Amino acid sequence: MKVTVLGLGQMGAAIAAALVKAGYQTTVWNRSPGKTVEGTDHATTAEEAIAKSPVVIAAVSDHQTARSISGTAKVLINLATGTPEQAKETADWAAERGIGYLDGAMLAIPSNVATPEAHFLYSGSKAVFEDNREMLDLLATSIYLGEDPAVAALWDSALLSVGYATFFGFFHALALLETANTRPSEFLPVAQQSLQGLFGFLGELAGEIEKGDYRGGASPVDMNRAVLGSLVGTSLSRGVNAETLTPIRALLDRRSADGHGGDSLSSVIEVLRTGAGRPVQEG
Repeated sequence: MKVTVLGLGQMGAAIAAALVKAGYQTTVWNRSPGKTVEGTDHATTAEEAIAKSPVVIAAVSDHQTARSISGTAKVLINLATGTPEQAKETADWAAERGIGYLDGAMLAIPSNVATPEAHFLYSGSKAVFEDNREMLDLLATSIYLGEDPAVAALWDSALLSVGYATFFGFFHALALLETANTRPSEFLPVAQQSLQGLFGFLGELAGEIEKGDYRGGASPVDMNRAVLGSLVGTSLSRGVNAETLTPIRALLDRRSADGHGGDSLSSVIEVLRTGAGRPVQEG
């Protein structure tokens, strides 16, 4: 039960503390001196830290840093944030050195590491995942997505897309409501209840996209174009920036102009697919 954690930022420190609490003999190293985690063995170099454990968890800022300090590892579980392409590059780098490699994405904040609220995504070596499953499950709910090392980072990107759209929609809503002297705390419970309903509707939209059949949807493109037009107008009339909305309206306009105004809102994915250079896949 030995493990090394490289990087003692907020997440790295939380991971190291959780491992110590669970009884793991934990060695840590941080590039900037002075950071400590009670109960750990502090190494003076990354190489020294790596030599003390069969498994290394890199909780550093980026893939380049992870590669620069982990070259002597036998097994590397990399939790650095990055793109799918960077994850693939690091996996190739590890393979050239005979390092067992697992790429991870942390869906958590430091305070909920080692609680049911934390979820970590993994992709890459199935053997590394299975051999270390007990330890990984202690840090968070572990979700293994397959042997392609790029997939965990891709899922992370997808979830960030949902998150940022939600955050900026919420910020826009608050800016609108400020024009009526409504406080964020007044709006929050109503927004949370509304979002539950919207997220429930995702299942129907996902089903339409999976089938590639957008006919007869409950929320057609042209109806949403009209709603977005009114929302943009309301925003501008009250002096609120509408830049979060205009790209969405542009996507709806394009879908309608292509002759699909009666199709479900979910059909806008076809515009996004062609924007990425992919062929349209409608049924």
